[in-house]
Amino acid sequence: MTAVGYGSLTFALSGSSAIKELDLSFNYLMDEGAIRISDLLRNPQCRLKILRLASCRITESGCAALASSLKSNPAHLRVLDLAQNKLRDGDVENLSLFLAEPLCQLETLDLNSCTLNVACLQSLTLAFSGSSALKELDLSNNHLMDEGAILLSDWLRKTQCKLKILRLGNCEITESGRAALTSSLKSNPAHLRGLALRFQCRKVERMSEVLGCPQS
Repeated sequence: MTAVGYGSLTFALSGSSAIKELDLSFNYLMDEGAIRISDLLRNPQCRLKILRLASCRITESGCAALASSLKSNPAHLRVLDLAQNKLRDGDVENLSLFLAEPLCQLETLDLNSCTLNVACLQSLTLAFSGSSALKELDLSNNHLMDEGAILLSDWLRKTQCKLKILRLGNCEITESGRAALTSSLKSNPAHLRGLALRFQCRKVERMSEVLGCPQS
């Protein structure tokens, strides 16, 4: 689909509040298309709950436009998929402004394979810290390393954190990072049901299965 096509699509959707899910993944959306989608998201009539834009070649200007529009109309979106887009530190900072909005009720965030680093994670965890809405987070295939795992651990330890699924496969996390994650999960064990530190997320019936604690 071309930029003109995205313009026609967003124009058609702009007058309706009935559309709840939009999946444009694996299209050549690029920044121009993302900006046009942002115009739709900014519309007060937009009640979109699920937005999937995986592998759409979105970079700095497109991500900034998306984040700005979501921040201006934050109450409805529940799922945001930006996997396989190359995001920079500034992109994540803009996205974090939306996530930090008091009205933001996002439950699922997919940032798999987005070239994230520790600096990106600092912005995200700061935004997450005041919210209990987020239930599923995928940060797989990013350069988080042990320092990133420790940042995540500080957030997981907070009583506001109600995360149920955490994916960190192939994030270059070694023993010290895993130890920090384990310690934080022990201190706040009630919510997490799925944890991936390699490539597969396993369902967790008891947190003791993950942490190696004796079962009662």
